[in-house]
Amino acid sequence: MIIKFLDIIDGLFTKRFSFDANSTLIHSRKNSRGKTTLVRLILYSLGYPIPSTKGLNFNKLKLVLCIEINNSTIYISRNCNL
Repeated sequence: MIIKFLDIIDGLFTKRFSFDANSTLIHSRKNSRGKTTLVRLILYSLGYPIPSTKGLNFNKLKLVLCIEINNSTIYISRNCNL
């Protein structure tokens, strides 16, 4: 499975995280920049029951994850639970 991108939609705000097909390194020179939250959002978009992080309620977001499996592109959408 190759993760191509993750779209995070919060009302009118949309943020896209694109990933390289070969490898992706999530890093920051400082702590508290959202690295763990990004990984948690990827797992949450795949359907895992991941709890929200402080200050960001996952249930209020719309997530679109694009993955590639065996040369087939699959879009997974997880809508807010409002």
